[in-house]
Amino acid sequence: MPNIREFQTPALGLRANETGVEATAAAARRVGSEYNEAAGAIAAGGAAVGQSIKIAGELKDEYDSHQEISHGQAGLAGKMGVWTDRWNTEVKNADPNDPTVAAKYMEALDADLEKFREGFTTQRSQQWADNHLSGFRQHMGLKTSADMATLAGEAIKTNYRQTTNSLANTVRNDPTSLDFVLKTYEDTLGDLVSTSPTLKGVEAGKLKTELAQRGKEEIIKSAALGHIEATGKMPDWSRDPKYSPYITGPELKQLETAERHYTTMNRAAENAARQDVEREARSKFHADINKLELSLYDDDGNLVATKDHIAAFREIVRQNALGATLEPSRVSGMFNGLTRMVDKQNRVKASSDDPATRQDLTDRLFDQDNPTTMLQIALKVNDGMLSPRSAKNLGAIVKAEDTSLKDPILKDTMKGAHALLGTDPVGSGNYASFVQVFLPQYTAAKRGGTLKANALDIKDPESMISEAMAPYKRSLQQQMTDRILRGEFGLEPAVAPQLPQPPRSQPRAPAHPAIPESLRDNPNVTWSPSRGLFRDVRTNKLFDKDGKEK
Repeated sequence: MPNIREFQTPALGLRANETGVEATAAAARRVGSEYNEAAGAIAAGGAAVGQSIKIAGELKDEYDSHQEISHGQAGLAGKMGVWTDRWNTEVKNADPNDPTVAAKYMEALDADLEKFREGFTTQRSQQWADNHLSGFRQHMGLKTSADMATLAGEAIKTNYRQTTNSLANTVRNDPTSLDFVLKTYEDTLGDLVSTSPTLKGVEAGKLKTELAQRGKEEIIKSAALGHIEATGKMPDWSRDPKYSPYITGPELKQLETAERHYTTMNRAAENAARQDVEREARSKFHADINKLELSLYDDDGNLVATKDHIAAFREIVRQNALGATLEPSRVSGMFNGLTRMVDKQNRVKASSDDPATRQDLTDRLFDQDNPTTMLQIALKVNDGMLSPRSAKNLGAIVKAEDTSLKDPILKDTMKGAHALLGTDPVGSGNYASFVQVFLPQYTAAKRGGTLKANALDIKDPESMISEAMAPYKRSLQQQMTDRILRGEFGLEPAVAPQLPQPPRSQPRAPAHPAIPESLRDNPNVTWSPSRGLFRDVRTNKLFDKDGKEK
């Protein structure tokens, strides 16, 4: 067996009593240390558990916050769209001067947003909701205020546009009222803007400045234009520093152009007014002279001019001084004609017409420049070149006071009728007779409303003009015979053979006996020496010296 030696602890120089106490203390210390180690271990374990619980709670809060914010973003976006659309709808028909419109909207918006906020439970999601809802509310508050201010501004602009137009018209009609109107404009504009319940601060000042400038520009330019219209000249104050800032350079040029335009217009208006006065004066003078001319005849067409007509003529000239001045040719013609008729002691009374005179007076019925007048007819009667009967017929046409004679269709139709009846002396005489029969019938039917549509149709044998022409028409053979008798086609005119001269002791027979009274008004009657009879060249009828048909 091994030999185990006993170990003997050597003395360490300690006292006995000290050794025991220390041993006990050391043992206690060892026990305390162990307990401390055990307690530390236990404490460390509890701390670890608490930290785990804390981490788990934080993770749960983050998850809930994320979920609420995620859903809240979609919900908030929807509400922003809904409430924005709602405001846009309300503001369309809102009274711009009603401050409760925006207040009521914001009150409803706040209630809805607060209810929406209640759906957020975590601190972080609530903080997110507070920030975004506050931002949206602030945005809508600014928007509603701005929109209402804009509406109020537009309403004021509309109202003041009408006010400006009215005041501009006032100064255009009365440019002298410019200063008063401008003062009125400024005062009313200031009162209107300052009393607006929805337009405040900078916007109110901006609008007032804008409207004041624009309104003054329109009013001042309107006053300048009114002055130009009235006087044809630019107003002296247009370059005054008090007003010139409201008129730009291009606008000043426009006003100068308007000045020239209205000067021309005023001159034209003055000329037109003068022409109207002159036209009326001429019309009155001619009407009075026409009445005087009619009084030169009695009801039977006889000329009855006396010195009283000259006195009446002078009174007409005195009462129509302007018209007489404008018509010197008619004044002199009327005076000379009256003097000529009144002073002639042995007036010739024609029993028949001078064909050329009768034809001329008939043709000029349709002359626009020198129409037949009653005075001209009277002078021809006075000179024995026109019978009372023809004078009466022509006078009836002239004094009919109908515009038919100026109708171009009638004028052209009468030219055609003249050509059909013939332009030779016989045809012209027939035309003159036809005119005196047809025109009174035509004008009477036209005035009475009984004129037929075919009245001037020469090709229609049943028309008014064709029936009136029928008695005066000649066949081609008759026209040819008349032309030969008058020496046309290079032939000598047909003349009666020379009768043997009677003895000197016997009286010479008249070469052309006097036309019987019954035939004197017929321009177609000529003397046929070879037959010793009168002949109607239109009908070829023969008459003796007493006018009896053979």
